[in-house]
Amino acid sequence: MTKRELKEMLHYYSRLHDEIASGKRRAKIIDRGRNKTVIIPEWAYLMEVFITEISEYEKDKIFSRMIEYSVIEGKNDKDVLSRLPLSESGYYRQKRKFEEKLYELFIAAGYVSREEILKNKITE
Repeated sequence: MTKRELKEMLHYYSRLHDEIASGKRRAKIIDRGRNKTVIIPEWAYLMEVFITEISEYEKDKIFSRMIEYSVIEGKNDKDVLSRLPLSESGYYRQKRKFEEKLYELFIAAGYVSREEILKNKITE
């Protein structure tokens, strides 16, 4: 699993949630006006557990609502920003930290190879 794959799955998560919960391996969605078949990887079945753990562990209600709106409901960034009392930079900073923490949980679960971790450049 790569960070890019994780971000892509987060982008589709709200539309794939029911298929993931029912254990399906493939799902058909509409992405940017086109039909798309998404193959659901094995690690995606842990996303709900990890997202819930992160949300529960963080005590900030605004952060929990941010995750609910952006990931669970699939709202776009502009819509999330209009609903929450966050600055644009604060929102993107928290979103990036959330993605990093989620990625770290997948590392701990053994879904990210050592090689993939080393490929992630520090100085990009």
